[in-house]
This record gives sequence, structure tokens and C-alpha cells, in this order.
Amino acid sequence: SLADSGKSTRTVNDYMSHLSQVFKEAVKDETVDRNPCLAVAPLKRTELPARETKHRALTKTETAKFLEAAEGSYYYNAFRLMLCTGMRIGEVAALSRSDISKKYIRVDKTITRDENGNYIVGAFPKTDAGRRNIPMTDSMSQVINAQKRQNTEMFGLSFTSDALLFPGVEGGIMRDYSIDREIKRITTRLGMEYFTCHALRATFATRWMEQQPEDFKVLSEILGHADIKITLNLYTHVTEDKKSEVMGKISFI
Repeated sequence: SLADSGKSTRTVNDYMSHLSQVFKEAVKDETVDRNPCLAVAPLKRTELPARETKHRALTKTETAKFLEAAEGSYYYNAFRLMLCTGMRIGEVAALSRSDISKKYIRVDKTITRDENGNYIVGAFPKTDAGRRNIPMTDSMSQVINAQKRQNTEMFGLSFTSDALLFPGVEGGIMRDYSIDREIKRITTRLGMEYFTCHALRATFATRWMEQQPEDFKVLSEILGHADIKITLNLYTHVTEDKKSEVMGKISFI
């Protein structure tokens, strides 16, 4: 019934896993005699993994097309910073002016939730390895200056050092679902396959590996990964364009 309702196989299996745990505890305290979920085999996953769909790395053509259409969007600078740094959306949303220097962007916190479910700027990054400095480039500096001008135009404020650099539309915390909704609006208008803001992180990593594959350790540290394998397995997508380019350079016969 769950599978027929249109839910993904992963979601259905997650539901069954939770339900099975409930019955397991019920068997322990003799509320029921047996766990009926043990007779139900997990569904075989049929969907493509997210890294090939909504979290996929964009091609250079897709990236250029999307940025051109996104110009004028409230989130335009956030899109560009993620493409320039590979930062997670929660890390971008948690940035304050005090995190920015002429030499680097300091990443040491992210957006999280408190015990009441409210969004807050957490005191720590997603992982210990997530605490890092990302060297400043001209492109990053241009994006940050553009965002500062936008903040002044939008809110008419002289931002203090602890003010959020990328606030939400109403001045609060920028939410991932808001920026994903904007991406969906733009991709729908373009007739482009939808992707989430996490795809911009994957795109950053993929462009890096296409151009500087020997520096994958540096990439891993900039992305904030504790293990290089995570970088290589999750974020170094090979695009169709790159495969065609490499194949065309090699003589096989």
C-alpha cells in the first residue's frame, strides 16, 4: 500500500524499519506475541540515487544557463557563493561579517534547530572536520561585496559584525527549503531538470576534479570532509561532457 501510494522505496523501507523497531519493543514487554514486520522483506530500490538526479553535478552549460536566469533573484549571490566554495547551504546561511577577511572565509558554524524545533545559528559546524578556512578568491570577494550591497538596499541597515551576511527574505535565517523552492521556480521556467542547492556543492567538487585532480586532498579539506573517500565517492561526478572530451583525446587503435 505504501509503495503504491507513490512514496519512494527508501521512504517505504524507512517506515517499515521504524515500525519493526516499535513491534520489537512491544514483543519485549509482551504487548504482542511476535513482530509481524519480520515477515515483510524490504523493497528493492528502483530509483536513481540522489547524486544522479536532484543532487547531481551540473554541466558547465547548465551552470551558465541557470546563473543567467537566476540573475535578479534574491538568492543569486548565495547560488554563486556555493558554486565558488562548495559550502553547504546551512554554512552559507550561518555566515556573519566577522567570518569574512581579506584572506579567507571562516566556516565554524551552521544552521540547526533548538529543542523547540526553531531554526538557529549553531555554535558548531556539521562535523568537527567542517571547521575550516576557505581561501578568498576574486570571485568570492565579488559575490560577498554584491551581497553586502543587496543587504543595504533590502534592509537599509548598517550591518554589525555578528549580523547574518545571507539573511532570509524577511531578514531572519535563510532556509534551505526557500532556496530550493527558488531553484525549482527557475528550472521550471527554463525547462531544466530540477536540482537542489546541494547540487551546487557537487558541481564545485566536480569542476575541481576536472581541472585539479591531483589536489583532491585540498578539495576534501575545503569541503570539510574528515575522510577523503567521502569526497571521491560522493562529490566527484564525471559529466557526460567530460567523458566525451577525454575520450576524444585518446587514441585506442
